[in-house]
Amino acid sequence: GKEAEAIADFGEALKLEPDRLEAWLSRGTAYLASDDVNGASADAEAALKLQSDSAPAWGLLGAVRQRQGLHREAVDACQMALKLEPDLSWAQNCLEASLAELEEEDD
Repeated sequence: GKEAEAIADFGEALKLEPDRLEAWLSRGTAYLASDDVNGASADAEAALKLQSDSAPAWGLLGAVRQRQGLHREAVDACQMALKLEPDLSWAQNCLEASLAELEEEDD
């Protein structure tokens, strides 16, 4: 499908330019969309190694951790994303969803 093509394309781009943050983020997002949370996690972490103050990379890591059911880690990552880029609405959505999950776990 579309995600598999995108993953392959970004993989080729990363072979040529391993320091391209956008390619790591885009491939990680495509992995997440195709339910490959391990691939998405690895790419989010690679993006953060390249640029530790990347709000989208922290947001992607938060979304991955949320999908893995690691809601406390998701909250931490999303909060970091929002500290760096307060207008990142999808990170805000991820944060709120993870906080709601944590509240349910506490009940």
